[in-house]
Amino acid sequence: MILRRAQDLGARVVAVTHELERPDPLLEELNRLGVEVLEWSAVRTRGPADPEPLKTALQELDSFEWLVFTSRRAVTAVQPLVADMPRTVRVAAVGPRVEAAVASAGWTAEVVGHEGAEALAGLLTREVSPGARVLFPAGALASRAMEDSLRAHGAHVRRVEAYRTEPAALAGVQCAADLGSGRVEAVTFLSPSAVEGVVHAAEAAGCGQELRRLRAVCVGATTASSAADHGFSDVHVSPEASKQSVACVLADLLAQADRISSEPDHNKSPH
Repeated sequence: MILRRAQDLGARVVAVTHELERPDPLLEELNRLGVEVLEWSAVRTRGPADPEPLKTALQELDSFEWLVFTSRRAVTAVQPLVADMPRTVRVAAVGPRVEAAVASAGWTAEVVGHEGAEALAGLLTREVSPGARVLFPAGALASRAMEDSLRAHGAHVRRVEAYRTEPAALAGVQCAADLGSGRVEAVTFLSPSAVEGVVHAAEAAGCGQELRRLRAVCVGATTASSAADHGFSDVHVSPEASKQSVACVLADLLAQADRISSEPDHNKSPH
């Protein structure tokens, strides 16, 4: 998918709400597009509340047939605890970024789902035998759709907490000032917890209605559903579970807005 050049879009403003990385693919793509980025980080990542279940499960990794990752952070949490991946363990991942993280760890993702955890579950039900043991290291707030689907298929899924996501101290006053400028056109959400954090901060600062007028670009149906439930009416879902895909959706939306604003208003009376 080709991203539009900065000169095609002009100076625009988009707020991102995830915990920024360095480098951060979404931030880099938006900068390439000439988009000004506001950092409304509403969540932060921490280690598991109790690290022992993850350590114990990984010590028994050779007793599992599958190791499933639905986030890059889960890969990051697991990698230091696995000296050698057992040859009998097959790895599955959601999206190109998680697949790349698996590859960076020295492993190979044999099954990759490109439309979220539920899509990966659909692929895995054709690969995982009933009775197979599946290890699922996940974030504390990760959806249960994938594991529920595999359990319904007859697999034995062991979910362990690999990390947890906590609300960050987002300054509602800053959100109110940014929204009051009238220049912010869209906001990105990569998790339901980010939606909740930003909405809470905006409500506390008295700018909840202004926030909900923005286009909300989300990764995955679960996050999009959370945005809709919190009152956003213009919600868009990226076709792939990646930050690059979010950037592509934003590029299309902003370019579309440019085309509409540049069209002549035939309803105007001639002077």
